[in-house]
Order: sequence, then structure tokens, then C-alpha cells
Amino acid sequence: YKKQEKFAPYIPIAKARGFTALSGKLILRMLTYIIQMIIMIYLSLMRYLLYLNLGKMIHFQSQS
Repeated sequence: YKKQEKFAPYIPIAKARGFTALSGKLILRMLTYIIQMIIMIYLSLMRYLLYLNLGKMIHFQSQS
């Protein structure tokens, strides 16, 4: 029983450490996910803008 009393204060610290490690992993995963999303959106936007510019060029050529 005295042993338990001795180690009792260390239990929440261990739990907190485990939680911080877990949250760190989660944050990293979220960051990678967000970065992937940003890259996807950026690429799709660039493709869309390129498509619009090509469309405008074709349109102007057909007009002249």
C-alpha cells in the first residue's frame, strides 16, 4: 500500500506524457493532411486557371 502511495503522483505525469505524445502524433497527422489538401486545392486551382486562360486564348483566336 505504501508503494502505491509512493508511485501515485507519477501516474498522472505518465498519463499526461502519453497524452502529449498522442496529441503530437495527431497534430502531425492533421498537419500532413492539411498540407495535402492545400496542395490538392492549389493544383486544381492552377489547372482551372490554365483551362480558363486556354479557353480565352482560343476564344480570342476564333474572334480575330
